[in-house]
Amino acid sequence: MPSSTTKCWAAITARWNYRSGCEQRTVKNMASHAAGGAFLLESILTRQTKAELMQLCRKLQIKGVSGLRKSRLVAYLRQRLPAVIAGKMLCWDQSIYSLVQEITTLTQIHRLEAEGSSPAEDYLLEEYVGFPETYGDHLYLIIPLEIQELFFALDGPAYRRKVRENTEIARLTRGLLHYYGCLPLHELGKMLNRLLPEPVDVAIIGEV
Repeated sequence: MPSSTTKCWAAITARWNYRSGCEQRTVKNMASHAAGGAFLLESILTRQTKAELMQLCRKLQIKGVSGLRKSRLVAYLRQRLPAVIAGKMLCWDQSIYSLVQEITTLTQIHRLEAEGSSPAEDYLLEEYVGFPETYGDHLYLIIPLEIQELFFALDGPAYRRKVRENTEIARLTRGLLHYYGCLPLHELGKMLNRLLPEPVDVAIIGEV
């Protein structure tokens, strides 16, 4: 019986039939890799260098791992990283949500253009929600299957409402900082809560 990964990529390949012949070949090759487990988190982490894994740990404030060998570090991060990302999902705004939704439900891969990336693309890469993978002559953004499953489990009316709230917080924050310049977080929180329909904890504002 075909695995869920194989079925997923078969459907994705069908949706990409309208793409150019070169892109179709890329999708076919990537589907083959995915069916072999190449887009599982452990496989993606294994393809990183030890230095890159340590940079990931520093960025996400994962401590106490510097003495681990690479194989042990990969095994630890395979367990730890999804929990870290799950917490970050609660702070996503509409631009990040829409990009992740596009990747996970439509294309599965997202081509990174050479002329520059969007803030949402930068976020996914910088926060290790996604990883860059080169196929052919192009660079693509790949979201590990375990992270996709977390997104599917969380997505729904309540989560989308939270995304809209986060988007409004981010919009108002940009406006206040543009007008007043640099503000202490507690002062920013007071101003935002006077503008928002319901008060929001200052810690949440900082995360968004």
